[in-house]
Amino acid sequence: MSNRNDIFTQINNAVLDLQAAQHQTFERPLKALARLLQNEEFTPINAQLMEGLDLDAFLKENDCASGMIGSATIDWPEDPKKSMGYILLLIQKFAAEPKFMTDFGYYYYHSDNKLISGIRFITGQMIIPFIRDYKMFVENK
Repeated sequence: MSNRNDIFTQINNAVLDLQAAQHQTFERPLKALARLLQNEEFTPINAQLMEGLDLDAFLKENDCASGMIGSATIDWPEDPKKSMGYILLLIQKFAAEPKFMTDFGYYYYHSDNKLISGIRFITGQMIIPFIRDYKMFVENK
């Protein structure tokens, strides 16, 4: 259990670093977060959360191409495990394709013309609540 506590300390540190990052520096803590969430101790839990989920289909269903920038909303599944699974998949996609995170933030969390604001809104509105819920989910397993 102490290994999990250490991993969650590192996860929290990565999230704090992501919150404080600038556009030129957000990739490092984002990639650290994604790597930490892929820890082998979480493999069975992650598999359970992501089972049967198709991120591409989910994103296509939530396509915001026809709306105004920042006006799009995500229709998250009502099942909290599915929502966590999609966020986990999104974090992995963000780490693999950091530009996707800036684009995602621009369309779904746009507040001004600075790219970092979308990243900060994603961090505050999606990643931080996810980490809180994910930690509780893991601790109850």
